[in-house]
Amino acid sequence: MPIPKPEVVVREELDPRELHTLAGHSEWVDLVAFTPDSGTLATMCSRDQTIRLWSVETGEELHVLTGHSEFIWNISISPHGRYLASGSKDDTARIWDMASGEQLHELKAHGDNVRWVDFSPDGSLLATASADSDIRLWEVTSGRCRQTLSGNQYGVTFVDFSSDGKLLLSGGLDKIGRVWNVGDGSLLQQLDAHKDQVYTGMFTPDGKHAVTAGDDKRGYLWDPMTGEKLKTYGGATDVIFGMAISPDSQWAVLVSKERSINMWPISKGQSEPHKLEHRNVVGSACFTPDGNYLATGSMDHTVRIWSVPDLVEKHSLDSCKDIITSVAISPDGRFLAAGCADHTARIWQLAD
Repeated sequence: MPIPKPEVVVREELDPRELHTLAGHSEWVDLVAFTPDSGTLATMCSRDQTIRLWSVETGEELHVLTGHSEFIWNISISPHGRYLASGSKDDTARIWDMASGEQLHELKAHGDNVRWVDFSPDGSLLATASADSDIRLWEVTSGRCRQTLSGNQYGVTFVDFSSDGKLLLSGGLDKIGRVWNVGDGSLLQQLDAHKDQVYTGMFTPDGKHAVTAGDDKRGYLWDPMTGEKLKTYGGATDVIFGMAISPDSQWAVLVSKERSINMWPISKGQSEPHKLEHRNVVGSACFTPDGNYLATGSMDHTVRIWSVPDLVEKHSLDSCKDIITSVAISPDGRFLAAGCADHTARIWQLAD
């Protein structure tokens, strides 16, 4: 069974104030991620090949996770917060114990870069996506490979579990999205509409839809059970490399290499997106757990917070004096973190 998520507190107003600057990495901080209890922040630096764990309340560095010998592509934290997984250019994925910082398993079956890692909602499985064209499902406690999902023609760029853990969405260089049955590893649907690499994708939290996007500057909304294409999301002028979907499954935000991001209503037949503007390329976006706000991070050195659904800019956080690489909001909605090209991460408190 999926592990229950923390209770969502609805916050009508936010009052951001900076708490900590986290210094320790020797290169850009590429990704930031909170644990489910909102007590620990993980920061990933691809180039110094380390992951660091920090106390959110005090800013203290708790552990440095070392072991990868090449560029780290991605990290994921398990739903119960016990484990962190990482995927690397060294062709391995690794599972780490969050409490001790110790490596538990080195997963070595792939024959090329491990580009993406994702835990199942019950925390029992880890999915890994590789440039070797395979997806593997691993038992988290034993480190045993339970299933190999083959059939992709080229490298796989992402995987995403559905909220009930029964389905897995993937996409890659062969221009096709795929929906897999996690139980037996069978291919359920091929999502065939993209004209170029499918770089990113997610299930909606309610499990009713999937969204894929990529190098063809298009996003698509799908029925994952039938494979029917329901909607096309245009409006981007460059590669779409990231996305965020609102907790109520009503909004899809597509992040591309341009100064604005496109925000689309999932259920309505709107023909043009809402555009949220920065002064330089936007690199990341995430919603607050109550869905009332959206945070965006940009190469213009700011994190901006927008109200939803009226999309009014409420706050601009500019204490980081370099490119913002990633943003994350804690599951309890109290904290916002950003990774920065100045080798630091920042934590703001949004609410008491």
